[in-house]
Amino acid sequence: MIARTYRDLVDTCLEGPSGLLRILPSGTFEYRPSKQAIYCSNGATIHLYSAEKHESMRGPNLAWAWCDELAAWDDIEPVWEQLMMATRVGDPRIFISTTPQPKDRVLALLDDAEKGTGVRLTTANSYQNRFLSSSWKEFIHGAFEGTRLGRQEIYAELLTDVPGALWSYAVVDG
Repeated sequence: MIARTYRDLVDTCLEGPSGLLRILPSGTFEYRPSKQAIYCSNGATIHLYSAEKHESMRGPNLAWAWCDELAAWDDIEPVWEQLMMATRVGDPRIFISTTPQPKDRVLALLDDAEKGTGVRLTTANSYQNRFLSSSWKEFIHGAFEGTRLGRQEIYAELLTDVPGALWSYAVVDG
């Protein structure tokens, strides 16, 4: 598991309402913070990484990875490169959960998905998340429905235009 920061990893991916420590069946794992790992009763080990310290990913042989909020990572490419080197066992899989933003890596992955070159894209909106309260959904609907931020954050829409810009990404990328 890789998150933007180690704090994000612990607070959201592990201990949050839908975090692994809350949804894994009791007695099937042992969480060892000092080892930055979760040891599962089936023999699997879940290594915990921060995108801030990509060098710590050197060495492991990973079969799969979960990248949380990839588009929010400060410097995506060095982390992504290290992950590519480490994810090399069996038929490696990488799951990415992120709000889409027009970062180079995100755009490249979306392009790969469009070309059918090993990347599969699935999307969902915030209203489909069963872990979010109905009162939050009502608030967010009232506050952000129909806005630019709502399109990105609620509906996972990739916004490549910049309001008021003289040129669009399409013209510049040409």
